[in-house]
Amino acid sequence: AGKFGDHRSGMEGSWCGKRASAATGSEQRGREQIAEARRAERDRERAQSAEDAAQRAGRIWADSAPAPTAHPYLIRHGLTTTHGARVTRDGKLVVRYIDLAAGDATRTVQFIPGEGAKKYLRGSSMAGAGVVIGDLSTDDPVVVITEGWATAAAVHQATGLPAVAAGSAGHLLDAARIIRARCPRAQITVAGDPGEVGERAAQAAAHSVSGR
Repeated sequence: AGKFGDHRSGMEGSWCGKRASAATGSEQRGREQIAEARRAERDRERAQSAEDAAQRAGRIWADSAPAPTAHPYLIRHGLTTTHGARVTRDGKLVVRYIDLAAGDATRTVQFIPGEGAKKYLRGSSMAGAGVVIGDLSTDDPVVVITEGWATAAAVHQATGLPAVAAGSAGHLLDAARIIRARCPRAQITVAGDPGEVGERAAQAAAHSVSGR
């Protein structure tokens, strides 16, 4: 028997060489109790890892300097201002993701080099996290929810509308529901990245909050 999963997405499953139909009642109850205990332990480990990562993220953010507008990543994406981003001592752009439902609490940071892959702080949790660019406190706001930070920054720069980066297609739904709870009268538009994954995620998120 065994377990498998992906900590980043939260997907998990199990397998067993003996069919469930062949197990006795006591064997099945034993399996369920073991599985529940393992799930509880994993949940505790993930929660502690996320808390540790959030504290590290806060220190990294505090130690980072305001980003220059001439940073290669900003230039490549046509961003004329930093939109709140900072920069590490080795030149990586840093973006802070907060708890969208709990105000300004830091959840993680994303490192964006001039060239190469973007990375989130190891061990952090992205569920319900995001970056807010602009003001969500206005009456009847129009809010655009995107996957990545650069897209949110570009939307805000081009339109002046408040934009929220959810971090990935898989987190658009959570972000949309949280923003709907925070802004009940808002017109929400979900802008997924081009392609089947982004478009389907955007459609599902928009549908869940009566958005576009």
